[in-house]
Amino acid sequence: MATIKEIAKIVGVSSAAVSRVLNYDEGISVSDETREAIFATAEKIGYKKRVIYPKIENVALLYFTDNEDELEDVFYHGVREEIVKQAKKMNIQLSIYDRKDGMDAIPKDLTAFIAVGWLTRKEINKLYKICKKGVFIGTSPDEKLFDAVKPNMDSFVTQMVDYFVEKGHKKIGFIGGSDRNIDTGMPSMDVREWSFRQSTAYYKCLNEEYILISDKFTVDDGYRMGKELLKKESLPTALCIASDTLAVGVLQALNEGGKYTDVLNDSVVYESYEHNWNSKDESVFVDLKPLGISLYTYEPYTEIEKERIKIEKETKEALMLAKKEADEAKAVKDAAIERAKQAKEAEIIALAAAKEAEKAEKEAAKKAEEARIACIKIDENAKKKLAELKKMEEKQGE
Repeated sequence: MATIKEIAKIVGVSSAAVSRVLNYDEGISVSDETREAIFATAEKIGYKKRVIYPKIENVALLYFTDNEDELEDVFYHGVREEIVKQAKKMNIQLSIYDRKDGMDAIPKDLTAFIAVGWLTRKEINKLYKICKKGVFIGTSPDEKLFDAVKPNMDSFVTQMVDYFVEKGHKKIGFIGGSDRNIDTGMPSMDVREWSFRQSTAYYKCLNEEYILISDKFTVDDGYRMGKELLKKESLPTALCIASDTLAVGVLQALNEGGKYTDVLNDSVVYESYEHNWNSKDESVFVDLKPLGISLYTYEPYTEIEKERIKIEKETKEALMLAKKEADEAKAVKDAAIERAKQAKEAEIIALAAAKEAEKAEKEAAKKAEEARIACIKIDENAKKKLAELKKMEEKQGE
């Protein structure tokens, strides 16, 4: 691994000078040539500046996907794993919450959040009250409230239709899924379908018969719609498929339905927007002439991998349940300790009150005794004065 000391030796300056230049210290006095030489040498020998990330706490990953989505589509699982990996690398304390946890499980002191999946309008508004610093991955439920990172699917589909038309295709089909309305939770038109309709309408080749839409983007849905497509009398010469998972199912159905090649003299072109997003060189074209040979390299989860993910989820849920029960038990214990403490305090207060009462009783008895003695003295004085008055009256009578 390249070091600052090596750079200093090659350039002929001190290690301190190299360090200050690489840290963009404007106070160091070196020539422009030396500065350029330091950066050029660092790049040449592969020096990588060590980055120390400050710790960021209380960041949540809201993984609000359906079990079926995660098992059927590697996109979600891949995004989750990469977020966890990058959070660890960048010293971010990340806590993961899924739909089963619910919005109430999300702490009120969040620093920020990353959201993957679908949230309802009610959930979004509640989330905004909890934390205003967050970003959605793959979806953009409310651009006024939160930022989002997602592919430009409108552009992808437009480019695919443009490509097909340039290749001479006029019978272009579309197989896709539905979006979700965040206010009602009901299926709504996905942007990929909307873009396809706009583009094919522009080229005057929009055909409703070639548009097949499912509620979701699963392999099973793709397979079912591929079978539906094969039942049609007139078939498209090109297919635009909205996702990799749908494409897997469609290709399976097409490979099973050998009649498709009898109808098509040339080839059916399939392109996945996800592959096109990664690199145009990786666009997938499937020649259906030799049916049974697929150039499509995407591999869905195997049954073993699905079982592994299922076990991981169940384990996580069991651990979270155990933690919840432990927290509840702790809360009960803390409440009992608090009640005992209060009872002890009450006992102490009661003992103190009893002592005060005893003291007050003694004081009252003392004062009562003093009052009794005082009364006796007053009575004696009164009798004495009455006796003296009587004697005076008797002398006056003589």
